[in-house]
Amino acid sequence: MNIAKKKLPDILGSRSLQAMRNRLQTIKKNYETAQFLADLFISLGRPDLAKRIANCYRRLRLEIFPPNPVSIISFEHCEIRVCPFCSYRWASQLAKKYEPLIDRKARQGQMLQFITLTVADILILDRAVLDEIWACWVNLRRQKLFKEVVATLACLEIKRNEINWHPHLHLILIGGKKISEDALSISWYKLTGNSYIVKNRPAGFSIFNLITYSLKITEIQNAEDLRQLYSSIDNYRLLRGTGKLWGIKASVSRVPAESFNNGPMNSFNIDATDLDEIIHNLDVLLGGI
Repeated sequence: MNIAKKKLPDILGSRSLQAMRNRLQTIKKNYETAQFLADLFISLGRPDLAKRIANCYRRLRLEIFPPNPVSIISFEHCEIRVCPFCSYRWASQLAKKYEPLIDRKARQGQMLQFITLTVADILILDRAVLDEIWACWVNLRRQKLFKEVVATLACLEIKRNEINWHPHLHLILIGGKKISEDALSISWYKLTGNSYIVKNRPAGFSIFNLITYSLKITEIQNAEDLRQLYSSIDNYRLLRGTGKLWGIKASVSRVPAESFNNGPMNSFNIDATDLDEIIHNLDVLLGGI
């Protein structure tokens, strides 16, 4: 597919073309991840989930409105928690809701703290383990250390190494005074019984990146990894807030499938099978080949 090879340079500058190429390259990589997960779902006897995740984000439309960035719209979503496309969509929507609330508190002079709480690595991942981590966080939040904190946002990230799972919490605290790592470590160890490693860093962070910690795809290596992860986090809250950050939910809008062929001017409908040729054409336009 030649995506208006001669027309694009007249519409976009080299920076926008490069941004489009990078975004499409990321989409291509996510297709490979989604297909890998689909194959694992097949081996787990879940062809229904395999079909959904393999077909996610397959029909796209590029909408170009200079000088704004290129917008890429999808018409098919699987809504599976471990899907790289859907997790990105959820994170984007949640970040749009949390960011103004947190920024407003910062402008009002409220202190922001970014804290990480770890727990010991575990061999088998299940919901009981995750429930225990959340219970420890709830008990910690009720202690005097957090007395003046007016709102919190907790994100549960689950990583995988060669042998074990490594779940841990990332927190945003709003209000109160700076909590010392020593006091935090002592309190956290008393609650978990196995972990004292904590960090309290300056709050120079991206809300979007923080939220993607709890939604990004971990280093899944095989079908058993996927079985444990999917059964643990499907329909499970990995992001929890208190105070003004309580009850925030993603409201991901759906684009009607029938509008796929009714795009505005300077829009291009593409299919997943077109990506290699489109990226090649962009490389030519950018002088990358």
